[in-house]
Amino acid sequence: MELKICHLYPDVLTDELLQTCAKSEKILHYFDMPIQHINDDILKRMNRYYDREGYLELIKNAKEIGVLSVQRYFALDSQGLESIKEMITSAKPDFVEIMPGVIEKV
Repeated sequence: MELKICHLYPDVLTDELLQTCAKSEKILHYFDMPIQHINDDILKRMNRYYDREGYLELIKNAKEIGVLSVQRYFALDSQGLESIKEMITSAKPDFVEIMPGVIEKV
């Protein structure tokens, strides 16, 4: 049996955890990370403790050690869709899921 790590936000997915995933035979070399937005100003208003650059660095580090990344994007509006397209181009995740979201005032 293997353990699948799901729904980790970038601020809790550390390099140490990535290394553990990469070395373990009992943990899938894969993580699932929900991303609601990647605009730094919006992330601050959402009280997220990561930023765009940290996110890109995390994905780069994961790929370098052979851990697959799956991003779940929540498409909130047209600005969010543009942000998602830009992040997919920049981060080049292994898999992407885009889900419709609800617009809430932040």
